[in-house]
Amino acid sequence: MKHVDDQLEVIRKYPLASLVTCDGGSFFVTQVPLYLRDAGAGHGDKEEGVLVFRGHLSKGNPQVHHLMKHGGAMSGLVMWRGPDAYISPHFFSRKAIDGAVVPTWDYVVVEGQGTVTLLDKRHDVEDAVSTLSNLQEQRTGGHWTVSDAPREFLDSQLQKIVGIEITVTKPLVGRWKLSQDASSADVCTIVRGLASRGETDAAETIAKQRGGCSVGGGCRDETAVGGDATPITRKHCFASLGAVMLATAMGWTLLKLLK
Repeated sequence: MKHVDDQLEVIRKYPLASLVTCDGGSFFVTQVPLYLRDAGAGHGDKEEGVLVFRGHLSKGNPQVHHLMKHGGAMSGLVMWRGPDAYISPHFFSRKAIDGAVVPTWDYVVVEGQGTVTLLDKRHDVEDAVSTLSNLQEQRTGGHWTVSDAPREFLDSQLQKIVGIEITVTKPLVGRWKLSQDASSADVCTIVRGLASRGETDAAETIAKQRGGCSVGGGCRDETAVGGDATPITRKHCFASLGAVMLATAMGWTLLKLLK
């Protein structure tokens, strides 16, 4: 997940971010949904690693007071967390062979560093609320817009918040652990196991990242001639595991006979 387009896709799908600022030994953290401003309209340059995000905070938020103390702008860290999941040892074939496996945790995180700036002009605040809600209504199939609310009521709500703009001046950093070291057969087991637990986002992300397996389909043989993935059934996925276990058992039996 080193490509900026993959990182931005995580941000679009999981817009709720942790915004972190620091004042000496004190840290301020707020969970805030953010959206990417259109880089093509002069708001940053995706290829150069300069991106601009917007959102809003309550005026009563201590982090807002912290920013005001520093003139309304200061350095900060923002982190978006994608899907994550506990990976049980039961998902690994080695557990049945010698038990030499431990649980782990798969996750996706995108981090950005830059300058956090308060936006107190009414049109900036309303634009931040309107744009964010429009994007989320489109994503979730809704039809609500800011104009649906009575103007007087909307103004009263806007008075309670302040806009924020985060200019990410360093390239985004994507950190992920998606069962990279697991065998293709184990990945199939992990994907289906997570899906059966209802953790479909994590299952689909692992399947997409690793390839060769899908949440609802068959596994794929990564060793196919020419490197092309060939679909095979679940029975074939576990046939190799059965062969390994049988060979191991026969090996131990042979060793005992030779002693």
